Amino acid sequence: MKNSTTQAAKRDSFASSFGVLVALAFCGIWILGCLCSLSFGPLSGWKVMGKTIFDLFDFLSADVLMLIGGLLIVLFAGWKLGKKVVFEELTNEEKLHIPGWLLKTLLFLIRFVAPAALLAIAFFQIHE
Repeated sequence: MKNSTTQAAKRDSFASSFGVLVALAFCGIWILGCLCSLSFGPLSGWKVMGKTIFDLFDFLSADVLMLIGGLLIVLFAGWKLGKKVVFEELTNEEKLHIPGWLLKTLLFLIRFVAPAALLAIAFFQIHE
């Protein structure tokens, strides 16, 4: 009986802290959204690194975070998931018939070519 009471207390504690975290995330996103919206009008004179607030967030999301996310995905899919899991995902759990040579080529591209291409894109964006 004591174990179920302890679990219920932990669950209630997590639910209340989760609600606070959701409210904080909402407030932060709302404030950043307002700042981005206002950068077209009253805050158009504010510049950070030579960019308006909207342009700064556009740069961060499109050029920085998307590149990092893509690089992490190909590294995870190519090296951490393992060959069997990647093949199962590419063949829809072997419901699709894809030749073995094509699967090996795709795995090679995921492991070596895609990370190199993403790093090259990052390098040329930095030196632009």
